[in-house]
Amino acid sequence: MKYILDSSVIAKLIFKEERSDLALQLIEQSYLKDIEYYASDLIFYEVGNVLWKNLRKIKKSGVEYINQLFLLNITFNEISKDIAIEAMKISQKNDFTFYDSVHLALSNINNSKLVTEDKELLKRSDIAINIEDALNEIWRK
Repeated sequence: MKYILDSSVIAKLIFKEERSDLALQLIEQSYLKDIEYYASDLIFYEVGNVLWKNLRKIKKSGVEYINQLFLLNITFNEISKDIAIEAMKISQKNDFTFYDSVHLALSNINNSKLVTEDKELLKRSDIAINIEDALNEIWRK
């Protein structure tokens, strides 16, 4: 079973926020079951920017957080020409941001669902599911 994760899910693994416990359970499943997680390398830009914004207020280094991203059981995909073209098509057809469309394109290309906590994506995309729904799918298998 394969899932694509977006930055709204991965950020919950770094910052204690609502549903962080579910995001952690999701990652734990990849060590317990035959589950593969993928994410676009855009994650590093998106999550890195959130880290920068939050950590500059408290004068704390983000290096350890970046190191933790690489320890997660997630395969990070570079954005290929095929993904970029698919993302642009999705973006223009559905009026999604290019960032969100990259995650959706990666899902389409891998024939996988996108796990996200982005309410707009969940409402407007038929391949997007939230963390709780992903966990329920995994536990049923």
